[in-house]
Amino acid sequence: MNNSEILAQVEKLFVKYGAESVGNLDEKARTTFGVRQAYRYGNEYYRVDEVEADGKPFIVISTTDVEQYAAMSVMDDIAIFAMDASQEEMEKQVRAAFGIE
Repeated sequence: MNNSEILAQVEKLFVKYGAESVGNLDEKARTTFGVRQAYRYGNEYYRVDEVEADGKPFIVISTTDVEQYAAMSVMDDIAIFAMDASQEEMEKQVRAAFGIE
C-alpha cells in the first residue's frame, strides 16, 4: 500500500468516527498547495497529511476550529505517527484527535 492509500485509510477512519467532508470549502487550498480534503467533526476541522523526518514518512493529523483557516488549510498539527502504524494505532490516533478517548 502506498502512502496516499494509507492517508485515504485515515480519512475513512475520520468518517467512521463521525466526521464529514467539508465539500468545496478548501478546494482552492487543495488545488494550490496539494493538501488533502478537510473534514469537520463537531466544531473542529481536520486534515491528514504526511511529513518526512530523518528520511522516514509520518502521518500528521491537523486541526483548527476556525472555518476560514480550514478553507486556507491553515491548521495546527496535533498528532504525528509512523506511516507504517497498524490499523489499531491509526484508529487510536484518530479517536484521540477527535477527543473520543
